[in-house]
Amino acid sequence: MRTLAFLSGIHSRSEELIDSTKAFDRAGISDSRLEMCYREDTRKLIGLEVEAELDFICDGMLRWHDPLRPFIRSLEGVVPGPYYRWFETNTFFRKPIVKGELSIAGNSLEQLFFLDLLPSDKDSLVVLPGPYTLSRLSEDEYYGDVLSLVPAYAKTLDYTVRRLSSARKLGVVLSEPCLVYDGTRPDKKALSVIVEEIEKIASNSSFCLVHTYFGDASKILNLLDSFSKPWIGVDLTETYVEALNAFHGKKVALGILDSLSPIVETPSSLKRLFDKVKKIDFASIAFCPNTDLRYLPREISDNKIRSLKLLKKMMED
Repeated sequence: MRTLAFLSGIHSRSEELIDSTKAFDRAGISDSRLEMCYREDTRKLIGLEVEAELDFICDGMLRWHDPLRPFIRSLEGVVPGPYYRWFETNTFFRKPIVKGELSIAGNSLEQLFFLDLLPSDKDSLVVLPGPYTLSRLSEDEYYGDVLSLVPAYAKTLDYTVRRLSSARKLGVVLSEPCLVYDGTRPDKKALSVIVEEIEKIASNSSFCLVHTYFGDASKILNLLDSFSKPWIGVDLTETYVEALNAFHGKKVALGILDSLSPIVETPSSLKRLFDKVKKIDFASIAFCPNTDLRYLPREISDNKIRSLKLLKKMMED
């Protein structure tokens, strides 16, 4: 069975980078100096990913202040609005306000990631907000309903993936917490639209993961079972392992590292979970954090990355 490991969201910044951003806010350092700090911290993270033998390398999105805003700022027709709480975390995002037809704004896409720092001899990926979560968390003043807004966001995401992949082979993780979170799960009418639009994005990517978190994936099995090209990401802090039997024959990424807990997963705790997982006949399997590791101090987040290497070794032995 094919086994993969990779990061699935925004990583923690180092204390040095946090100090640099504070200094910049006080006009203590220049734009160019702050950019150098971001690049140096990104290099260190990429080095750790390579050392941990992750199968896809990402830049950690250290410049992303929240999971939506940088992408929203790369678009025309939508602006960042007021701050709202990001689900049940102690972080916030700026609510997108859709005011017109969505389109890509100039050359801003290249500023989303440090693609030039990714090693050329390794597979790479980028993480982007999924079209349903973008639509569900937006204030729509133009399209009129989610069923119209999902295809509009999906079109911009598809273009983004194709453009970023033009210079190098890139996989994509589409973050879709709203698919499983209580109160934002899609109704039956929206299911076919979501699947159709995400399948289009997946068809233009070498690897595509629809990553769900902050909710129980077993409650939308009818939706997740409809995907053919994308992998399915499941948050194992919210979904019982026993429910994964329903994903028999599917390509599944298990969010096995708890991004909200400062306790680093131990070999014994991982083995208990692994012993249950290996009994399920997945078509392919991957391991990743259940969501962004940015909620934790950098040292703890880095140690959680190292545990992914241990998981892969367990699976392959």
